[in-house]
Amino acid sequence: MRFLRSSDVVRAAVAFAVVLVASAQAPAPLAMKIATSPQAATAEAYVALELGTFKKYGLDVQVESLAKGAGSAVAGIVVSKSADVGEADIIAICAAAEHGIPLSLLAASNVYLPTSVPINVLAVASNSTIHSAKDLNGKVVAAPSLEGPAKISAAKWLDDHGADLSTIKFIEMPVVTMAAALQNGTVAAGMISEPALTVAGDTVRILGRSYQDGYGKAFQVSYWFATPEWVKANPEAARRFALAMRDTAQWTNDPKNAERYGQFLQKYAHFPDEVIKKMGRAAYGVSIDTSLAQPLIDAGIKYKSLHKECPAKDFVSPTALSSR
Repeated sequence: MRFLRSSDVVRAAVAFAVVLVASAQAPAPLAMKIATSPQAATAEAYVALELGTFKKYGLDVQVESLAKGAGSAVAGIVVSKSADVGEADIIAICAAAEHGIPLSLLAASNVYLPTSVPINVLAVASNSTIHSAKDLNGKVVAAPSLEGPAKISAAKWLDDHGADLSTIKFIEMPVVTMAAALQNGTVAAGMISEPALTVAGDTVRILGRSYQDGYGKAFQVSYWFATPEWVKANPEAARRFALAMRDTAQWTNDPKNAERYGQFLQKYAHFPDEVIKKMGRAAYGVSIDTSLAQPLIDAGIKYKSLHKECPAKDFVSPTALSSR
């Protein structure tokens, strides 16, 4: 039988103590289920998963992907408690408040910058005779939703550029079918976003950069949110999530990471490789600046998607990283 020397016993005890201290200091993993859609402008959660950013902040995150993940659908999932956190446009968040369902903003998501490559535009067929907003008077324009940011931005751009909105009919149409609808004349113009814009190629022509040109500066389209009750019950998880989204936005917005970001899109959204290489990249807000949300909200009220004043600052969670 071999007896341990006293020095061996001391070393073993010290090593065990170090493990205990390290375990005590490490943040406990907090479980969280989030809902989003695998689209060009809403891929931030997948980036955080791939980079390990959630794990960095002690979060054990399960992502539910909605193939048809409009903001209102995601909001419904969060309100029903099928997910803890969701990502939706500010119009959907304000619409929920109009129906007596307040939501709390945890972190910024998709933001549009005047210098960004357009990823959501008002387009016409490449051989169309339409070359100005006024040329669409009396015509039909397609949008993915009749209440969302795309339709609002199209209406604002047309209004700003001299069209008579009272003569223009908006219809709802899936983005993936718009290029064909433009080609066969079913609609005169449509709000096309990536990756459908790149897939359409030279069959369509950009009439207006309705997101960038419609507001004249950076503006915030979407946010990560939860119910106020969830934030109150899980303030530490909400705080860690905001930090994770900040780091993810900083990484994704760096042009040197564009190729790797494309690989993440390909993995989760299943965009073809040739499309990934050509399409524009989304940008994400690093912190919540509600002054960047208000222009879209005000346009939503003007063009009847919203029916009440909606101060974005009233929705910001106390756990959020807010610059204003």
